[in-house]
Amino acid sequence: MRTYSPNEHVGSGFYIGGLFSEWVNIPKEGGRLPEGGADARYIRIPKLLAAVAGPFLGLGLVMFVPFVVFYSVFKGILSLAAALLSPLGKRIADLSVNHWVPGVSYFIRRKRGFSKPAKK
Repeated sequence: MRTYSPNEHVGSGFYIGGLFSEWVNIPKEGGRLPEGGADARYIRIPKLLAAVAGPFLGLGLVMFVPFVVFYSVFKGILSLAAALLSPLGKRIADLSVNHWVPGVSYFIRRKRGFSKPAKK
């Protein structure tokens, strides 16, 4: 399948470029493709294929764009909630973790102000 460069003079027809995101219709007299980046390419497709594929692509756009929007909004809300609740969860987990140290006896509870006996 032949590819065409931006600003190239082409004959009449439908041309698709930019990962099927840009549809260009060139009139019967012919014309130039729109300017694009250095790596932009266009592919000529038959008019019948453009007439059949166009409504289905539009239907897919109408059906799936709302789901993408809802997904993005809910993901943003959940990530914000996670960022706000993460410090609280860490504090709760820190309170519930046993800070046990091997080899240390915790049987005797010291009173406040109690100091260690002086060595003689």
